[in-house]
Amino acid sequence: MIDNNQRKKIMHRRWLITTVIAIIIITWLGLWEFISWIVEAFLLYCVLWWIVMWVTGMDIDNHNLREVNKNRAKQGLPPVNTHEGQEDHEVSDTLWDIFTFNQMFNHHGKD
Repeated sequence: MIDNNQRKKIMHRRWLITTVIAIIIITWLGLWEFISWIVEAFLLYCVLWWIVMWVTGMDIDNHNLREVNKNRAKQGLPPVNTHEGQEDHEVSDTLWDIFTFNQMFNHHGKD
């Protein structure tokens, strides 16, 4: 059996060989301009996503979540999973909205 350090060395050599072969093929086919377009598009996407996160305040919420999880880890508690909790609240809020909407438009028919 191969130990973990040897496995890492083997994988890094394979990645290096694959990268060198890919660079040779990209140069031979003249695809550097296409690759640069892809990289520029990705960077533009990241900047736009950062702007959206900044405008909507998602970065503040994520920071608060990290702080809460740090405090929970100090207390020996598991981290908070926001996705499950948000989905539950979204469903209950939607059901409450449907009930309220129904009551608003049908309340005077029962008088």
